[in-house]
Amino acid sequence: MTYFDTSVLTAYYTTEERSPDAAVLVKNASLPVISDLAVAELNVAIWRKRKLGLLSNEVVAAVFSLFDEHMQDAFLNVPIESRHIAATRDLASRSPVRLRTLDALHLVIASELEATIVTFDNRLHEAASVLGHPVLP
Repeated sequence: MTYFDTSVLTAYYTTEERSPDAAVLVKNASLPVISDLAVAELNVAIWRKRKLGLLSNEVVAAVFSLFDEHMQDAFLNVPIESRHIAATRDLASRSPVRLRTLDALHLVIASELEATIVTFDNRLHEAASVLGHPVLP
């Protein structure tokens, strides 16, 4: 099982420096998983890029159309539940790395699923590594 955070999804659905890497990671994923958190973050990231003039309205529509299609037939989507929120307390208390809130939620969800986290976020990568959680790349 492979859990994708938003940094990889954004690079996969839009053109970024790491987009080729994201394409390979998504293509080679065994049972790709995302969460409601990643969906919310991706929604905001795409619209942020539009508002910055980095994406046209047509590209935004195409991105969301493709993403919605993948939500139906490619990604397993895990909802955020109160137990995930509660588990961030324990994770933050035992982590030697200063966690950001959303990173802690990604880690909690991936840990519960026993999924490898795929992220381009250096801080999330470091936290996963230090905590002994499988992480790529």
